Amino acid sequence: MSSRSRPRDPREQRAQASPARRTALGVLRRVDEGAYADRALTAECARARVDPRERQQAQRLAYGAVQMRRLLDWLIDGVAEKPDRIEPGVRDVLRLGAYEIISSDGTPDFAAVNEAATLARSLPGPRGKGSARAGLVNAVLRRIAADGAARIKAIDPADIALRHSFPDWIARGLVESLGPADAEAVMAAANMAPESAVRWNTLRGSREEIEAELPPWLPDPLIPEAMVLQSPFALEDSAAWAEGRVMAQSRASMIPARALMPQAGERVLDLCAAPGAKATQLAALAGGEAEIVAVELHPARARALRDTADRMGAEMTVVEGDGREV
Repeated sequence: MSSRSRPRDPREQRAQASPARRTALGVLRRVDEGAYADRALTAECARARVDPRERQQAQRLAYGAVQMRRLLDWLIDGVAEKPDRIEPGVRDVLRLGAYEIISSDGTPDFAAVNEAATLARSLPGPRGKGSARAGLVNAVLRRIAADGAARIKAIDPADIALRHSFPDWIARGLVESLGPADAEAVMAAANMAPESAVRWNTLRGSREEIEAELPPWLPDPLIPEAMVLQSPFALEDSAAWAEGRVMAQSRASMIPARALMPQAGERVLDLCAAPGAKATQLAALAGGEAEIVAVELHPARARALRDTADRMGAEMTVVEGDGREV
């Protein structure tokens, strides 16, 4: 039988990995090509038409793998026989699987390993390649499941940059500014999974007008516009989002604008302003009466920022350029 007509390995015809994991892998592949993780997630979720719960899991896995990339690669390279020869797609599968193992989200290690091996089989390539990829992923992740936690625990306490997967220069700056203990606390907090929260846009009506569209939520006494969602929700498919009445935004992201509390008539400069959560919140807090100047370097993100401002009814001047030269 010729190689052209040879049937595929039956193992390569098994059921696919979960939609959330396939979507998360798509996000990592896009990030490798230069995309921003948030925009990659939106594109992949739209392409795969995942439901809200699957989107939430895909976001957790993809964002976690991006945030912890340095530590994950250190774990992978420490057990792979030829780490420099791992294909980019296979490495992304390994990053997802390793993150799922070390994040202790309740998924059994064997399930995370099996799902990752299935993902590896699904990567494009020559016939028969899938089984070899799956074997590599299975071997590497089983070793990480066996001793990854111990290896992380054994990292030199002075190497907090590796432990928390931060670039060395940022870690050094934090230590110099805050001291080792507070710097490590900041890095640990930065790696926490984001909460599911939205901001009610006071420029587009009352909160009562959107409550019927949202799942159960909890308020925050210190941030009146914050709504912490208690279950997955397809926000960007909702009328409330399309009409600019809500914005996906964590409470941590809402604090800076609240601390500034702009007043009518004031002029506010927001640098690195895309995607626009803080800029539109600043406009809302001032009742639309402050002059908001939002600066964004990247043209595509500047266009998206303008679209967001229009949708949210937030008057502002969007400047496309380098904030250091404004």
